[in-house]
Amino acid sequence: MIHLDLFSGIGGFALAAEWAGFKTVAFSEIEPFCCKLLAKRFHGVQNLGDVKQFEEWDIKRPDIITAGVPCQPASCAGKRRGASDDRWLWPEALGVVRRFHPRWFLAENPTGILSLESGDPFESVLVALEAEGYEVQPVIIPACAVGAWHRRDRVWIVANNSNVRRERDGGSRRRRVGFANDNSDTTDRARRPNGKSSREAGDATDAASEQNGRDRRRGQRRAPVSSESAQRDSDATDASRLGSQGYGEHGERAGEWLPGAAAWEESWVEAATRICGGYDGLPHRVDRLRGLGNAIVPQVALMVFEAIKAVEANR
Repeated sequence: MIHLDLFSGIGGFALAAEWAGFKTVAFSEIEPFCCKLLAKRFHGVQNLGDVKQFEEWDIKRPDIITAGVPCQPASCAGKRRGASDDRWLWPEALGVVRRFHPRWFLAENPTGILSLESGDPFESVLVALEAEGYEVQPVIIPACAVGAWHRRDRVWIVANNSNVRRERDGGSRRRRVGFANDNSDTTDRARRPNGKSSREAGDATDAASEQNGRDRRRGQRRAPVSSESAQRDSDATDASRLGSQGYGEHGERAGEWLPGAAAWEESWVEAATRICGGYDGLPHRVDRLRGLGNAIVPQVALMVFEAIKAVEANR
């Protein structure tokens, strides 16, 4: 499959694509350090530059587009200004999808987007994709699901337009991609006048209570499915308690991830500052840390790519 990677960063999606046997033909990245790293690590792959200039891109239609859309406007660790933040680049990502109309689109964002402005921006992304003829399934997969020692919950939006059949009433069907658990049933469902099915309303309520114990998302339409490992702990998006990487203050959590560790009393911010605060002789240290902090976990992306391959093989 031919792969176009938006907001490429240090190349997490491209690395996963390489593992899956996909061919990455182009990046879209403007951060200088990341651009140098991509040029060094992925020889011959062109960098198209600023995603805002996508109308000028001269490339063949890719089979799959990936997008680690900048997380700062939605992250619970930031000011959460949403569309008023100049880093809110969802319109550009969707514009690329509209122009090239790939068979697959895979986007990643922090779970903070689910509660941002009562979930309206997240809903608008799903609606925009469905308006383009895609079947859409969001799912929450944490880094610990692939064996990492940190949680790092992320929302992965999987969209496919290969076999979509538009309903006469203008609605669209969404089917299960194949890697979520049984709670991710996305087969055709009867709609109520308010746009919600009983299954959707129930799933949304259950997901909200299991993920963060808040009732404010009750009834939210098309809540993403959380993997079992993501549901074992409470509120992964509460930055004051767990932090953006899931490191909490409780000894049992620290002991679970760090064998033999004593109760961890300091916050993740204090710990990161203590560990990374000194000069260690590494060149571009700040750039490296920022690149890693913004990166996806490629092993999680590989899980999704493998599921996509399985769907393609069964057509």
